[in-house]
Amino acid sequence: MENQINTQMEQRKGRRLVLFPLPFQGHINPMLLLAAILHSKGFSITIIHTNFNSLNTSHYPNFTFHSIPDGLLESEASSSDLVALAKLLNIKCTDPFRDCMDKLLSDASEEPISCLISDSLFYFTQAVADSLKIPRVVLRTGGLSSFVVFAAFPLLRERGYLPIQDSLFYFTQAVADSLKIPRVVLRTGGLSSFVVFAAFPLLRERGYLPIQGMCSFSFICM
Repeated sequence: MENQINTQMEQRKGRRLVLFPLPFQGHINPMLLLAAILHSKGFSITIIHTNFNSLNTSHYPNFTFHSIPDGLLESEASSSDLVALAKLLNIKCTDPFRDCMDKLLSDASEEPISCLISDSLFYFTQAVADSLKIPRVVLRTGGLSSFVVFAAFPLLRERGYLPIQDSLFYFTQAVADSLKIPRVVLRTGGLSSFVVFAAFPLLRERGYLPIQGMCSFSFICM
C-alpha cells in the first residue's frame, strides 16, 4: 500500500493546478466538480478561497486549501446585489490573491504550478497570471447559451435593438438574419485563451455546441 501511495504521489509531481472559485454557491460547486475530475486524472489540486462564504475543507481531504482575506464589510457581504459584490471582490481580492500565489510559487516543498483555473467573473486574475507567467484557464458556470446571448449584446445595441423599444414586441427571424451573429468573434471575460463550459450531457453527446466556429479561443465542456 505504501509503495502504491508513493507511486501515485510521484505521478502527480509537477502536475499541480490552482483553482479559484467565485464565492457564490452556483459557482463553487462547478469548480469543485472540475477539481474532482482533474484530481481523478492525476493532478494535484490546490484551491484558494475567500473568507466570505468559506468552504468546508474537511469534505475534500484530497485537496489543499488556502484562504485569503477579502476585506468585505459586514454590510457589503450581506448585500443582495450580487453584481456589485462580484465587482467589489475583484477589487479587494487582488492583492491577497497575488500574495497567496507568490507564496505558493516560492514554496520549494510543493510541486510547480502548471496552471491557474479561475472563475470567469474573477477577471482580475488574468493580470495576476500574466505577471507571474502562469497560464490561466477560465471556468464559465453560466453555460453555453447564455455566453452566446451576452456576446451578442454589443451588436444588438449597435443595431438599435437594445434597449428594447415599445414598438419591438418580439424578435423576428428577419431581425435575426439581418444581424448575422454567427460569425461574431467572441471574447472571454479576461482574455484567457482556454475556457471550460458547463454543459448538459445531452448537448455534449450530440455535439451541439453553438459557439463552435465562432470563438477565438479553445474550449471544452464538462
